[in-house]
Amino acid sequence: MAAFPKAETSYFVGLRCANPTLHVELNNLGKQKMKKSGLMHDLLTGKVQVTVDNNTAEAAHD
Repeated sequence: MAAFPKAETSYFVGLRCANPTLHVELNNLGKQKMKKSGLMHDLLTGKVQVTVDNNTAEAAHD
């Protein structure tokens, strides 16, 4: 059985360590997209109303 060169072994070990983190981050991204979609739906259908502070609105236009 042939042994992998040290560089390739390090590469595969790094991928194996990064995979669980990537899975968690993709899961979090999916949850955030679902929240955003739900909030947009609530705002567009009028289920939730937005009140705008005049000071904030003026600062945004400056």
